[in-house]
Amino acid sequence: MMKRNFAAILSFLIIMLQVTYGFGFAPRTDAAEIKNNIISSVNMTVYDNGVPVTDAVYKQGAEVKLTYDWQLPDKTYQGGDTYTFDLPDHFVLASDISGIPLKADGMTLGRLDVRKGNPNQATLTFGDDVDKYFDVHGSFAIRTAFDKASFTETTVQRIVFPVNGGNKTVTVRFVPDVPSTIAKSGTPVGANKDHYNAAAIDWTVDVNKTLASVNGAEITDPIPAGLAVNIDSVKVYLLDMKLNGSAVRGKQLLSSEYTASLAGGKLKIGFSGAPITGAYRLEYTTDLTDAGKTSFTNTASFSGRGMTAATATAKVTVASGSPLAKTFVSYDPANRISDWEIRYNYNERIIAQADAVLKDVFDSSQTLVPGSLNIVPVSFSTSVKGTEGKSPFTNYTLNPPAVNGAGKSGFELRFNQDVSGAYLIKYKTQALNRVEEETTVKNTVSSGSSTATDSGKLTPAIIGKKVAATDYAAKTVTWEVTIDGDSYPMNQVSVKDSFTNKGLKLVPGSIVVKKGGSTLSSGYSLSNVEETKGFEVKFASALAGPYTIIYKTYFDNQWLNYDWLKTTAKFENAATVKWSDAGSSATKSKTASAVFTPNSKERANGFKSGDYNAATKEITWTIGVNYNRSELNNAKVTDVLESGQAYVAGSLSVYPMTVEKDGDAVKGTTKIVPGKVYTVTYDEGGKQLEVAFSGKIQAGYYLVFKTSLGGKAVDSPEIDNTARLSSGNGKESRDLNASVDIPNAGQFIDKTGVQNNTKIKWSVNINYSQSYIENAVITDYPTDNQLLLGDSFKLYPATVSADGKVTKGSKPLVQGTDYRLDIQNDAATGKQQFTLAFLAPIEKPYVLEYESLIVAKDNDKVSNSVQLSGNSSITITKEKKYEVTVALSAAEAVGTGSRKALKLIKTDAQDGSKLAGATFALYRDAGTAAALVGTVTTDVYGAAAFGNLWPGSYYLQEVEAPEGYVIQPDPVPVAFNSTTETTLTLTNEKAQPSTSPSPTPEAPATATPAPTAAPTPEAPATATPAPTAAPTPEAPATATPAPSAAPTPEAPATATPAPSVAPTPETPATATPTPTAAPTPEAPATAAPATATPAPSQPPIVEVPDDEVPLGGNPQPGGSPTPEASAAPSPAPSAAATPEASAAPSPAPSAAPTPAPSAAPTPTPIIEVPDDEIPVGGSPVPDGPVKLPQTGEASPWPIYLAGGALIAIGVLLAAKFKPRK
Repeated sequence: MMKRNFAAILSFLIIMLQVTYGFGFAPRTDAAEIKNNIISSVNMTVYDNGVPVTDAVYKQGAEVKLTYDWQLPDKTYQGGDTYTFDLPDHFVLASDISGIPLKADGMTLGRLDVRKGNPNQATLTFGDDVDKYFDVHGSFAIRTAFDKASFTETTVQRIVFPVNGGNKTVTVRFVPDVPSTIAKSGTPVGANKDHYNAAAIDWTVDVNKTLASVNGAEITDPIPAGLAVNIDSVKVYLLDMKLNGSAVRGKQLLSSEYTASLAGGKLKIGFSGAPITGAYRLEYTTDLTDAGKTSFTNTASFSGRGMTAATATAKVTVASGSPLAKTFVSYDPANRISDWEIRYNYNERIIAQADAVLKDVFDSSQTLVPGSLNIVPVSFSTSVKGTEGKSPFTNYTLNPPAVNGAGKSGFELRFNQDVSGAYLIKYKTQALNRVEEETTVKNTVSSGSSTATDSGKLTPAIIGKKVAATDYAAKTVTWEVTIDGDSYPMNQVSVKDSFTNKGLKLVPGSIVVKKGGSTLSSGYSLSNVEETKGFEVKFASALAGPYTIIYKTYFDNQWLNYDWLKTTAKFENAATVKWSDAGSSATKSKTASAVFTPNSKERANGFKSGDYNAATKEITWTIGVNYNRSELNNAKVTDVLESGQAYVAGSLSVYPMTVEKDGDAVKGTTKIVPGKVYTVTYDEGGKQLEVAFSGKIQAGYYLVFKTSLGGKAVDSPEIDNTARLSSGNGKESRDLNASVDIPNAGQFIDKTGVQNNTKIKWSVNINYSQSYIENAVITDYPTDNQLLLGDSFKLYPATVSADGKVTKGSKPLVQGTDYRLDIQNDAATGKQQFTLAFLAPIEKPYVLEYESLIVAKDNDKVSNSVQLSGNSSITITKEKKYEVTVALSAAEAVGTGSRKALKLIKTDAQDGSKLAGATFALYRDAGTAAALVGTVTTDVYGAAAFGNLWPGSYYLQEVEAPEGYVIQPDPVPVAFNSTTETTLTLTNEKAQPSTSPSPTPEAPATATPAPTAAPTPEAPATATPAPTAAPTPEAPATATPAPSAAPTPEAPATATPAPSVAPTPETPATATPTPTAAPTPEAPATAAPATATPAPSQPPIVEVPDDEVPLGGNPQPGGSPTPEASAAPSPAPSAAATPEASAAPSPAPSAAPTPAPSAAPTPTPIIEVPDDEIPVGGSPVPDGPVKLPQTGEASPWPIYLAGGALIAIGVLLAAKFKPRK
């Protein structure tokens, strides 16, 4: 029993081994990267505003269309193969380009993808149809633009395109970056610094800077009045233009290459010969002929045949000195002397000696100070302001003027030589009498046609007054009174000083009288001294020189004779001197005043400031009160908090104040403990903070406290606050005002966007104001030319520094925990919107970042409108819109290929006559196997043809010979030529008559459409030899033996046909050969089923489109040779046989095929053709060619023989150990 089981198991394993080997797995070839350059050519088209440019010079940054032609060698590549190459770095892409199909005649041969980067890369990915055509080629175009940043400075650039067989270099000329094709400029020419006092102008005219082709080019340049052209200075040069618009002057043109003429005040330059295509520079010089003109405007034009004239204007201003100028320099009141200057010939013209005469006239109250006139030459070589020479000029004559006029005086100055340079003339005049009142004096100089005038003020020096010093700590002012500053004799002199507006008190013992620098102890007397009104000083003798009276006063706002709380506090002081002149008894008087205006702290009796800390949302207020240190009873400070501030409880502190001499208020370091000195109260309802001091105060104090903006809407960019000091007597200070700026106040929502390739990165700034907001919801309305990318949404918290700078955090918040995001899509309109709702109140800034996919066209505007809504101390609804103009790259692609045709001619090997009835099967090499393409039969002309063939290696197998001829057993390789159709002529030898009768079936056939013969172990099998196949005229299709059939049982067995065969009742007994079992010489026939399969009345029709014939893998529909025992195959074209139909009856000894229930005949069935199977039509087709020459393939017969031997051993063992009955 054990041995019998072992034999059965061994037989099963052997059968499974052969089945597995026979069916195997389709060989798989992975997609590969194509290394060889498949680009055959490149064409570049440049556009300007969408119109192709036909000029030879292109704009930088112009739009470009690159058209690439590509071609694949036959039988080389397959679906999934890719080819990647870099675009030259002279082109820029705005975005990626994805999935552009390579189409040809309605088919898609692959796709094109272009990736923006450095470098930009294009990838061709070929589809499954690429290996089904000969001469597969196509083209694609990429729309891009020149990349200005990648070019060198020259206008001529070379772009290299790698193509199959080498590089294609394109030389491109670019229009320089210039605003116009013509430019003009002028430069003054002179030897001085910055060409000061230039005598000529060098002009430059650059033309054709856009490098256009211009016929009959001409430059016309009118010369302005006041200039004269030096025709010999005219020169024309080549101009080397750079991309950035700069130019380098090249070689000078020969005079024969252009014409120059000057007529009617116009300079004309004409270019000879062929049209110009380069840039040129015209240079010439004009001399200044009008000394009175310093500004010249010149307009040149550039013209040619067929072009609109272009113009350029240049204005040149010649910096030049004046021929004559006069200046009042200064006045010395102590000596009554005025200083004057004359600037002569500062324009450096040549003046003849006879004309080099100056006449200077001034008021008769003045006189020329003898010996004061001084003349120095002036040079402008190092400074346009002029540099005075070290040696004075002395070759001149000074005379009184010929005519002075009434009340005038003066002098005449003559140069004793020609004048060509500039001179500075200095002199002094003195008032003849004492200046008792402010007086204006006038002075005029003339030379030739030029005249210059200036005037000056003479101020008296009899008395003067000023504030000499201030001491805020002591609250004192030092005053200074000067008398007889011009040292004029004065008799009976007295000075009365008055505190005009009060507010001052004389500091006892502070009055000092000085003569020069010496303090006098006698010679004067004090009288009428009143500390709040003033005093009087009387001199005992005549004065004949300067005297000074110095004294101090206290100052206090409270002493003023007006309300300083309403009118700005200032302290005025006046001094009046009385005297009589020598020899006169008449009394004269003169008054001088001075005003002391204290600093702002003194004027207001306090101050206030504030500082906002954005990190804590707190304002620190600082108040200085009683700066003047007034004596106050029951003083208190009140401060009403505005703009939603809330007092931070316990934050107020009071510090002592010290006032420095310079007025600086210094805060003490020790806090004053509340309770004994002061108390603090805060009225929440009225928002009023009050600090009340106990008893009397005589010092200043610092008050420091904090307020908060927390829990409110922060919408005011500035917060004002006012503090007031009062006492039992009323107000004691002016309003102490201060304001603080609140960074980001009112910034509830803001949005920006920037394009990133094919997406837009949006950033939304939320609540930068740090307002407290409940139920905060962000609603965003994008335009419908973008698609929101839900996975890109990230919400980040942000931090705020003290100065208000917002910094985005690094860790995003969690959706569903911190916020809820909802993206809505309107199916009807295609519009989207999203809402982001915070799940808790917010009081900090946030940054929302997300992306949208651009579905717009190039140059379209993509915008978003975002809104923040929520509840705070106010209802918040704020909206912000942002717009992005997108830039997108584009591409287009086409591809095509051709298929081949194979024409067969069958002839007699002896006489060459055409033979009809020869059937051929065409196989395509698929690596380790062959795929049946189809079968054809020659017509009466001996011709047959295969069409629409894919590229690849093909073999032709003769399936059936013409009647009376011997079949050709060997496969014939097919070599296609370069034409579309290839013709093969094949011959046959005539057959010798056969002496063996044709076998007939042992039993009538029973049609059974069941797909599989099911073996049963109960019936023992008996091997029955199969009949020998031989063609006969009666039956063109001959039954062929199965290669390795299992032994048949003793009971009559019924062969199971393929499921696609429908028997017909009209021919129930017609023997049908098995069309897929091809005769193989290497394997003798073994047992075959005893029952033949009936033939269908008509084979079903299967339509397979020409361009959709799949290649497939190892499985060969229609009968490829397989090593395992196979069931009788279906008649052609039953290519759609399912795998169950190919299962053979088990070769195990105990297995006997069991017929399936008979099926009723049906009409022609619908046959499903899988994508990887080729329908077979026509005559019966063998499983494959007798033997395909496949490199490296070993023969399967050792496996077959080993398997057969093992089966035989198993059968013998089973028979030996079978229990005998």
